Amino acid sequence: MKLTDYVPKLYENNIEMKNLTQSEEDEFEIYLKFDIDEAFLNQFIKSADKNGIKQYEEILDLKPDANFDNLDYRRARVVTKLITRAPLSVRWLEQSLTSLVRCK
Repeated sequence: MKLTDYVPKLYENNIEMKNLTQSEEDEFEIYLKFDIDEAFLNQFIKSADKNGIKQYEEILDLKPDANFDNLDYRRARVVTKLITRAPLSVRWLEQSLTSLVRCK
């Protein structure tokens, strides 16, 4: 993305404006790439940061537990909420409980 495309024609031949937009453009690209990467990683529970997990918790109506503010524990709660299915097997229950206990 070129910021110079958004500068009014009045500043087209202005050296200071060219230098300013070029330096801003470099910084803008770094922040834009970071934000794109963060948004991509937050789409997946296993790689989501605190903000991403917070969005999942809001969507799934999960209230953060004050006793366990650990990010891994919060991820496990989101996964558990999403994969809960009607016919539960004993093996699935054992695996789920084991993974939750490991997060503590």
